[in-house]
Amino acid sequence: MHCVFLSLGYILLVPKKLDIDWKAIEGMYMMGMQPEVICSTYRINNHTLTSKIVRGGWKGKKDALLARKEVVVQEARTQMVANAGTAYQERLIKHIDAGLAVLDENLPTTRPEVSQHFDALGKVDKIAVRAYGLESTVHGSQSTTLNLNLLRVDATPCTAETSTEKPQVIDIQSVAT
Repeated sequence: MHCVFLSLGYILLVPKKLDIDWKAIEGMYMMGMQPEVICSTYRINNHTLTSKIVRGGWKGKKDALLARKEVVVQEARTQMVANAGTAYQERLIKHIDAGLAVLDENLPTTRPEVSQHFDALGKVDKIAVRAYGLESTVHGSQSTTLNLNLLRVDATPCTAETSTEKPQVIDIQSVAT
């Protein structure tokens, strides 16, 4: 305690001004150090630190920092998941392209092969629709045509070189309405 003499003969006792780095203490508090640890480190009274926390608005600042940290962490997690999803989608697209190339090279010649071929195409299509992000779009165009020979169970498979008859093609929209 310091004594301050007033002109009227009174003596006023004032606490000694402490040489404390309050910015460093505020930083420690903001980083999450417990007030008791800060008080013992800087040899200050717990009430003094509590008063400084309240008057300086440190708690509100600390809460805002923690909230911002949570937002940043969540954004980083979201970006990481999105990057992983994009990488997976790119790998899937490569596999789809490779699978379609194999199916294109090995065209079926017998009825069981035709059935297996279209089963494989159907499976690839299910995966490709998701991989290419086509789930939310309408499949096909406004005027879709369909080769009815593909739907016939008794149809025999043929290649373009051996086929002489023109396939029957109809407009599906005209049949649907």
